[in-house]
Parts: sequence; C-alpha cells; structure tokens
Amino acid sequence: MKNSFFKKQTDDKKIFAVASGTAIPITDVNDEVFSNKVLGDGIAIRVPGEKTEKIVSPVKGKISFVADTFHAIGITAWDGTSIIIHIGIDTVELGGEGFACMVKEGKNVTVGTPLCEVDFPFLLKNNCETDVIVVFADGGDTTIFHFNYGEVVAGETSVMEYEN
Repeated sequence: MKNSFFKKQTDDKKIFAVASGTAIPITDVNDEVFSNKVLGDGIAIRVPGEKTEKIVSPVKGKISFVADTFHAIGITAWDGTSIIIHIGIDTVELGGEGFACMVKEGKNVTVGTPLCEVDFPFLLKNNCETDVIVVFADGGDTTIFHFNYGEVVAGETSVMEYEN
C-alpha cells in the first residue's frame, strides 16, 4: 500500500483542459499522426471555433519550446513529463497568422496560465480544424489511467490522469 506521500504525487498527476470545448479521444482526431499516436498518447479538445479563445497551460511546469508558427507549444511538467500542445490541424500552413503567443521558452507556468490566443474563426475560414491536441511526448513511458471526455472548461476540468 502506498503511503500518503505517493498518493499525493499520483493525485497531482493530472492534465487540465487547455481550452473550453468537448474533450474527445485522440483516435478521433482527423490527422493520422495524432490518431495513430505517432507522437504519443493523449486527448483532444474540439473547440467550437465561434470566437477567439485563449489556450492555457494544462500543468505546472516550464515552457520547453514554442514553434515559430505558434501552432505548437511544449511543456516540461513539474515531474519531468514532456507534453506537447498542438493547436488545430494543418495550422502550420498559416505561418503564425491567427495566433498571438503569450509565452517564451523557459517561462514557468501553472495550470491555467495563458499560453496563446487563437483566432478560431480565422482557422475555420482557412480550412483548418479546431482540435487542440495534448500528447505525452515521452516515447510511451507514461501510462494514462483516466480520461475525462465530454464538455470541459479551460484550466478547470481535469481531462487526464497519468503515472510514469
């Protein structure tokens, strides 16, 4: 039986929603790289796309990278877990248009820290899908033992629990 120290650590290993919308299985994402879990396992949030929305940090950690086109952000969680947030499908083609990044590499973040603002209507107008994907980029070393699908609120709803 684990003592309370280990239980507390397990309880803290949660990933919160990066956006408000509907949490769906990663296998439902319309991109084979994600649906086949090539980059890792995770979850997606289907954002309605009706307005500009903030994408927020799902964990306490440090920004490990920001893509030049702002469509992807990496975070190293407090426990060393590597997480990638990928905003939209085919958004790299936009060259950063529709994105206003609010963080830089090395910035410390907590759950709910705004990472970027995304003009989702602009994405839709440019034939990009609005799914925001969160994957564990650790080569399969993370076990996800709980998914929370359905309606979620950015920075408030836990969407995954994991251990590594």
